Amino acid sequence: MGQVYNGQAAKGILFYLIGLTGYAASLLIAVSSLPPPSNIFLPLVTGIIFGLYILFDSILTTRRIGDSYRPKPYNRGYVYLSAIFLSSVLIQPSLKAFGLQAFKIPSAGMSPTLKIGDHILVRKYSYGIRNPFTAKCIGWCKWPDRGDSIVFIFPEDRSKDFIQRVIAVAGDSVEIRTKKVLINGKAINDPHASFEESQTSSLAPANQDDYGPETIPANHLFVLGDNRNRSYDSRFWGFINLDDVRGKAFVIYWSWDSHNSSVRWDRIGQRIQ
Repeated sequence: MGQVYNGQAAKGILFYLIGLTGYAASLLIAVSSLPPPSNIFLPLVTGIIFGLYILFDSILTTRRIGDSYRPKPYNRGYVYLSAIFLSSVLIQPSLKAFGLQAFKIPSAGMSPTLKIGDHILVRKYSYGIRNPFTAKCIGWCKWPDRGDSIVFIFPEDRSKDFIQRVIAVAGDSVEIRTKKVLINGKAINDPHASFEESQTSSLAPANQDDYGPETIPANHLFVLGDNRNRSYDSRFWGFINLDDVRGKAFVIYWSWDSHNSSVRWDRIGQRIQ
């Protein structure tokens, strides 16, 4: 807005677009190519430097122009209000619906993969582009793969989001016998499964070491938490509709240990498997 006010509308629009998309793009590249925690901190520092450059460029331009400045035709209050409205109500929510979204882990159901206090980023576009208002696919949709850690709308309370791991997809027969998962009659490699106990309340009401067999219906998924003893998942409440999948979790960008009031530095930038 400072550049627009200074009569540099093209530069202001360019800076705005770079600010909207540049950080997300640099973060995605950094996460896949740099080791943690530099894959998180390097894009962050770059974004701060870019923001400071925009600020000082606006200030220096204002000082250079001084009293000789004459407002442009677009330097009107209603133009600024319209720009703020478009950005906050239409553009940014649409990018959030299609791009990245942050979530916080509140329970131990995905431990040790994800711990209470981990803050994660989710790629909303991993399984296709969706209408932000109806959640229906626009053009194409891709099925999550078995083993993906996904964020989805909790079927029993649609105001909440859950994160769990895809175990079976439509058409699969899923069965659990003495804690071992069988898909289509064969035991699967289940490297993320753990059976640790937790003192945290509001987790699964009871264990379920045996389940099924059940066949996953069309357009649905079967998910489990990694910590099987303390996860409230498809064993208890059923299947997830593909339309309720928000995206794929891919990185931990912050982690706070509330019990020790400390940052878990070793977890920042860890890729989510």
